[in-house]
Amino acid sequence: MDEQRQQAYLTLINALLTCPSGEEGQTLQDNAELVDAGLLETMAQVAEVLAERGDENAAQFLIGMANQLGELLGLSASTATPGVQLRFLMQVLQATSDSRGNPQVVYPLLQKNLHLLDDNFARIL
Repeated sequence: MDEQRQQAYLTLINALLTCPSGEEGQTLQDNAELVDAGLLETMAQVAEVLAERGDENAAQFLIGMANQLGELLGLSASTATPGVQLRFLMQVLQATSDSRGNPQVVYPLLQKNLHLLDDNFARIL
């Protein structure tokens, strides 16, 4: 992937993060030439950086968007990076501890993040 395309991906990701809610589809349509596996990979990388900086909402937004786009394109979104999965594991363990194992707290967290539960997650665990 060349530097110019990478910058275009980052510009599109920034546009998605800053556009008004509900306008993401139009933003993607306006940049349809960039919607490919490279965009999904870049979204995963940006999501990991955002999560490291503590911006979990933006990170989860990008992961969810990448997963949806991956399904539409028939591609694996590859958003389940080891760093994202490790942070998710820590979140699950904290929720389990805080709720004393209450399934009404832990199960919805797991359900919301099924895309992170794969063979790599098992290795991290």
